[in-house]
Amino acid sequence: MSIFIGKHNRLLIGTSSVIFSLCFVTQLLGRQGQVASAQLIPRKILALYKGSENRTEEVNEIYQLAQLPLNNLGLVVEYADAEQELPTPEEMSEYRGILTWFISDQMKNARRYRHWLNRILTAGRLPVVMMGHMGAYREYGRKISNLDVLEVKSIFNLMGLTSNLRTWKAENVHIDFKNSAFYDFELNLSSDKVDYFYDIRSKRQNNRVLLRLSQNGVRNDAAILTPNGGYIQNGVIYRLDEESGR
Repeated sequence: MSIFIGKHNRLLIGTSSVIFSLCFVTQLLGRQGQVASAQLIPRKILALYKGSENRTEEVNEIYQLAQLPLNNLGLVVEYADAEQELPTPEEMSEYRGILTWFISDQMKNARRYRHWLNRILTAGRLPVVMMGHMGAYREYGRKISNLDVLEVKSIFNLMGLTSNLRTWKAENVHIDFKNSAFYDFELNLSSDKVDYFYDIRSKRQNNRVLLRLSQNGVRNDAAILTPNGGYIQNGVIYRLDEESGR
């Protein structure tokens, strides 16, 4: 469980810049669609949290850390619990994209959520941005099954990512590459600030890796922009300034 840092503390690395870039992509696509069809550009973002992580519409990472920059871009954030029924792809014509921010790998109704997300990604209309954890590796309170692994890998594949769903405690992590425009904003990112190492990698040439880590010969692409959204993992989204407490 993550620790909230307060509604008025500022982000020091990454989040606002990553969201800005992702939204810029969707804005560009929206303008192209407007020229082609003369339809209004959707402004709503569907933001997902998990009730099992003790999150609510007003107590979650997106509300606390991402809503302000999204609002500044002219976007409207609507919240929903990912463990409950979600709108079908056909019912989401008013939305610009989907933003998730989960902390743990377990979820109530995990298979239902994975099937929903698979349909969204397969339809290809809405960008999906995952922040933190993918969030539905396994059913809440149960061990991960072979079926879980297959379905999660299918979702990552649709995003141009690959993973064996493994996580390690970070030890001797090396930063192979970081985009300084994103990760040296006000505070430099150093490898000793990375707590966990995830077995997630980009596999498409048209993806844009913003942060690449390695540990014991294993590669971890920790922040990735993709044509259909993006992914940025726990531990490299924001950081507190230890001196100022902000």
